[in-house]
Amino acid sequence: LRIDGKFLLSYNDCEFIRGLYDAPGIQTEAFTRINNIKQRYANGAQFPEILIANYDPWERSRAEPQQLNLFQIGGMED
Repeated sequence: LRIDGKFLLSYNDCEFIRGLYDAPGIQTEAFTRINNIKQRYANGAQFPEILIANYDPWERSRAEPQQLNLFQIGGMED
């Protein structure tokens, strides 16, 4: 947690891992992802995953200009 730079980690989502990285300045984002091993027996099987970073992983996408579509007014979805 004292690294001089940015880091991004990916783990299986569980309370133990969440507890290890429960600290100020740490961002977490939960996802699900395809379980490639189980695909043979259970099509579409997924498992929970967590991304852990010491920076805002979405900072670039928020800084880029966004194009409005026909269904947006004032930059907000209707």
